Amino acid sequence: MARSAVYHDGADLIAKGLTNKAIAVRLVISRRTAEGHVERTLVKLGFT
Repeated sequence: MARSAVYHDGADLIAKGLTNKAIAVRLVISRRTAEGHVERTLVKLGFT
C-alpha cells in the first residue's frame, strides 16, 4: 500500500470514529504509528 493511501485510509478511519488501536489493526501498523498518523492528520486538517 502506498504511503498516501495509508494516510487517506487513516483519515477515513478517523472520520468513522475508530480508536488508534482499531486504526492500527485495520492498517496493520503499530498502535504508536497509528497515534502519530492520527495526530499529524488532525493537525493538517486544523483540528489541533
